[in-house]
Amino acid sequence: SKPVTWIGDGWRSSTNGKRHFTYYKRFKFGSIIAGVGDFIMVANADAAEPDTMEGSDVVKIKELYETDSNPKDPFRAVVQWYSRAADIPTKWSLSKSITVQPVLNFPNEVVEDRRPFDTDISIETVFSSCKVMTIDWNEDPSLWLDHDSSAGGVFVCRYRLVPVLNRVRCCLEPAIDHWTNEPPLVIL
Repeated sequence: SKPVTWIGDGWRSSTNGKRHFTYYKRFKFGSIIAGVGDFIMVANADAAEPDTMEGSDVVKIKELYETDSNPKDPFRAVVQWYSRAADIPTKWSLSKSITVQPVLNFPNEVVEDRRPFDTDISIETVFSSCKVMTIDWNEDPSLWLDHDSSAGGVFVCRYRLVPVLNRVRCCLEPAIDHWTNEPPLVIL
């Protein structure tokens, strides 16, 4: 039997008539049930202990599909990566109108990371479900600790990291857009 089970009907598409993809909205993998829009943790092969909460990366599922072009690993997800605060560069160059340097030292804080990482992953690398709450940049992430213990892990997100200047630098922006003139924070 397949390690991944699709929940619901899929819809099929093809590329140049050669590769076929069948898209789905939800899947079951072991005891984990998740779908498009959900947050999950995936094992990080580079971590010392990849099958632990600390050795996993947080992602949001954007698409789910099965492909016949890769029979050894056909169950796939397209994701948006979220980096832990500890994995974000710490040297900041602040905009003139910003007076407070952001503190990204909360253990449960993640940053929506739009750097050009590979966003296509194997569903078989999913470690657990989790929850990410997007909050305002000026809110205290510690107020959201243990907010919902039903998910595998609970994280807060105040910022997103966006590549600029031909991807040489990145800019840290509030994850919730309120003002178009809110100045970004630039990473050196």
